[in-house]
Amino acid sequence: MTIAAIIATCDRPEMLGRALESVRRQGLVVDEIIVVNDGVSDVRVTGARVLRIGPHAGPGAARNAGAHAATADNLVFLDDDDEWSPDHVATVSALLAHGEVAATALRKHARTGDVKIRPPPPTLNASEWLIQNQGIQGSNLAIRRNVFLNLMGFDELLWCGEDMDFAIRCADNGVRYAMSETPTVTYHAHSGPRITSPDQRHRHAHRTFLAAHGSRMSATQVQAFRERVTALFGVDPGPVPQLVWVLGPPGAGKTTWVTRCMRGRDRVFEFGEAMPWLDGADLGVRTAKRHISAAIRATESQRPEGDRRLFVTTSYFGPEDLGPPQSFEHIVAIVPSEARWRAQLEKREGFVDEQQVREHAHWTTRFGTGARAASAGAE
Repeated sequence: MTIAAIIATCDRPEMLGRALESVRRQGLVVDEIIVVNDGVSDVRVTGARVLRIGPHAGPGAARNAGAHAATADNLVFLDDDDEWSPDHVATVSALLAHGEVAATALRKHARTGDVKIRPPPPTLNASEWLIQNQGIQGSNLAIRRNVFLNLMGFDELLWCGEDMDFAIRCADNGVRYAMSETPTVTYHAHSGPRITSPDQRHRHAHRTFLAAHGSRMSATQVQAFRERVTALFGVDPGPVPQLVWVLGPPGAGKTTWVTRCMRGRDRVFEFGEAMPWLDGADLGVRTAKRHISAAIRATESQRPEGDRRLFVTTSYFGPEDLGPPQSFEHIVAIVPSEARWRAQLEKREGFVDEQQVREHAHWTTRFGTGARAASAGAE
């Protein structure tokens, strides 16, 4: 099995040099070394392929770019401010012989000089990742490339918490997990710039996390999550957004609900306005309104009294195209089936981009549980 080492870096050349040296010291041959530059400054290294993205596209985007560029069977990730022990690649390679995703223990060096060992979790249990990271991050994670691509990689909207989200999706999809309590990664806490830094992007990221996973969290868990984010990053992500995606016809809903529920909203985008290229004639405005109506009806009881904010779009990409997600608490999307999506791509582009098809499958699968619940509630 071939190995690709993927290093995400952001304007820290001295730390990157240390990380690269730890890769070159591996006892097991690393077939590919890919450095993904998410910073402003140029990166000049020898013996590695350098990709440039961003700047500041985020850690998930950097790792995804490296994974897509790699050709090796297994992906082993490293952040530029951390380093591997000489036996790290050999250890995770042995784990991936019978697992699909693997992690080893971290040796954490605090700024105070204290050193602590943090083992990875013994199993992947999605519920345990809802509030905080359980010990798998960007430097002790290894995974089979085909599995990583099937999972659509890291969520690039998450500037932080992307590792938690990824672990949850691994667990939800039954990915075989293997771990070692041997510390083979040194994590360095430092006062300089990090791949992610506290700002409003963190609030956006954590609201995105809550939108994806808040439906399975108790009120106590949501409060604990908000308190932890506030303590770590100085921003409160707010309550769980009522995010609903309609995946195909929900099988219920009357147009009268559209009139009733949309009346008085501060801002409403009806079918066809958000993404005109989807061609409303394909689905039909009347049918689209029925879909929107069913979703609104399903969430009517969930909205706080007096809340008039509603976002309706025809795209599964959500509100990024039209404004800050913080502006909307409730999002309704009309998402075409895969067959219709392929037909629309063929019509618009003249060919079918399989990457876009995979992204469509990723988003519809990701938000499918919430959508099914919404559809059921609308009947």
